[in-house]
Parts: sequence; C-alpha cells; structure tokens
Amino acid sequence: DLTAAEHNYSETLLAAVGALAQANQHITGLMAQATNFQMWMDESEDTLDKASAAEIASLPAAEAALTQHELYEDAYDKQYAKLQNLFTALETSLKLSKGITPAKHASVKTFLEDLSSEFDQFRSTVHSRSAALNAELLNQRALDAQRLEFAKRAEGFALWIEDTKDALEAPIMCVNVKQVDDEVE
Repeated sequence: DLTAAEHNYSETLLAAVGALAQANQHITGLMAQATNFQMWMDESEDTLDKASAAEIASLPAAEAALTQHELYEDAYDKQYAKLQNLFTALETSLKLSKGITPAKHASVKTFLEDLSSEFDQFRSTVHSRSAALNAELLNQRALDAQRLEFAKRAEGFALWIEDTKDALEAPIMCVNVKQVDDEVE
C-alpha cells in the first residue's frame, strides 16, 4: 500500500513538474512575443516622431501622409489585438500549470501590463497625429485654394503688364510740342 502511494505521489509530482515546465516554456514564448511587440512599438514611435504634420508643404503630400497614417492605424489595430492575445495566453499558461504558478509568471504579467500602459500612451500619440494630419490636410486645401485664386488674379495682372509694356515700347512720332502733350495725357 505504501509503495503504491509513493508511486502515485511520484506520478503526481512528475505530472506537476511537467505541467510547470510546459507553462514555463509557454511563458518564455509569450515573453519573446511581448519583446517583439515592444520593438514594434518603439519603431513605430520613432516613425511617428520623424513624420511631423508641420513639415507637410503641399496638398498631395498632406493627402499621402494621411493615407499612410490610416494604413498605420490599421496595423496599430492588429497590434492591439496581439497585445490582448498575449494577456489571454498568459492566463492559459496558468491553467497549464494546474495551480502551480510559474516563477516567471509575475514578471511576464508585469511586463505585459507595462506594455499595455505604454500602448495606451502610444494610442494617444496616434490619435493626436491623426488629428494633426487632418488639420494639416484642411490647411493645405485652403492654401491650395488661395494659390489657385492668386494664379487667376496674377494671370490678369500679367496680361495688363504686357499690354502696358507693349504700349510703352511703341515708338511715338511727334512733330510738335502739342502732340507730345496730347500723348502724355
């Protein structure tokens, strides 16, 4: 009876150690994914920092920047879903360990919570940039309309200048002073 109990205890212990090893392996994979997520977020923040809305100088550039940002927001949404999946996977690792909390669990959970907090700040940056790009697009549209209006007015002015120049370049033939006075008026 004692031998059977020892054997049963040994099997239970081996099963628990196996589950713990599996959970630790799962957590190691989670940590790698979380690190990749952190790298993506750092690169994305650098990209956003470099691409300022204030540097846009034309309507086509503003439209292109806004289109690029919308694509970026799509990628952002997918990354957010990945972050949520990491939290779900962490909870799954606890189930795999069958009640024995792996030593790495707390550090991974803290790391994911920090990532989530950073992602919330990043989300704010993304929304701010989106608003700035939309404002710049409106500004560039207004400037484009002003450029068009200026071009229309400048065309009329240029025609007047050419006509005046032609008139001034035309030779004037006067025989007496009265003719000169008449031409000047």
